[in-house]
Amino acid sequence: MNNKKNITIEIFEGIRYFFEIIITIVMVIFLVYVINPNYIESFWKPIEYPSQWSKRNCDILVQTIWEYNSSEVNSVRDTLMVEFKNPKYANFIENQYSNNFSKFNFAGIEKLCDEWGEKFEHDYKRGFVFSKGPDRKHNYNDRNSIFNEDDIVMSYKGALRLVDVKLEVNPKNRDPKAFYDRLHLYFNLEVALPTSEIDLKSASATNPITTTYDTDACVFRYYDSASDNAMALKLSNLVGQPLSDLPMIKVKDIKYGNDYNELVLTFPPGYSCVNKTKKLFIVGTHYFNLVGGSKSRNKVFYEKDGTQENDGAVSAGRQLLIKAY
Repeated sequence: MNNKKNITIEIFEGIRYFFEIIITIVMVIFLVYVINPNYIESFWKPIEYPSQWSKRNCDILVQTIWEYNSSEVNSVRDTLMVEFKNPKYANFIENQYSNNFSKFNFAGIEKLCDEWGEKFEHDYKRGFVFSKGPDRKHNYNDRNSIFNEDDIVMSYKGALRLVDVKLEVNPKNRDPKAFYDRLHLYFNLEVALPTSEIDLKSASATNPITTTYDTDACVFRYYDSASDNAMALKLSNLVGQPLSDLPMIKVKDIKYGNDYNELVLTFPPGYSCVNKTKKLFIVGTHYFNLVGGSKSRNKVFYEKDGTQENDGAVSAGRQLLIKAY
């Protein structure tokens, strides 16, 4: 009888201790919540990426690249941006940091990391600074990799656009009947090789340099002045009219130049500005641009490893004078 009574007492004692522990835990959680509610909420709230902290740190580095590239002869090219160890740019980063994070002390360039403790990296060829994100992984060869989906990325070069145009006149110095020129197009980012022939005569005569792009319409725009009010040239098939003899460039005649940022378009034999019977580009006279806007990209030219729909080119912010190569 006594044994049964003792067992019953032990069971009730165990239940009482259990509830005392539960009550103690609840009280601790309540006190923590009162002191710092964000700490408790973080347990059940969904994690949102990218964080403002990492984005702002990334933006500080982008601002510093702009500052460096506009002030120095060379540009920032190192993956870990070692150029910023220069005291001048260390101070610039420190000032940027204090403006963005007034409550925190600047820990130094070496400790400027994302919230997962990883250093930000710099892709010079594509022109952006990035964090590998919470998975701490990045595929450097495939920009569309699943490892890159959670990355925090900030570009400082913007969309693909032309930055320079040069005409190489009669490079082989051949017989006049075989004269030809090469058009060199320089982009701010690496550009894909076009997959279809390019009609240089596919040009818009509309004046704004940021008109929308139509896949069935025009690819280029030409001017004979750098003025903001200059009218785009209207091309004509009539013999003798300006630029009326611009040729079609076959796919096999489109190559990379010194790097992936440069495309070289080789004209067919006989198409050279040396041949006075042909109405082609005149160095130092004609200006060049692409048709394309932020909402409707130029699909003939698009970023290397990108897509025509999402990574097409846009117009340069000014007309580009065709220079001598």
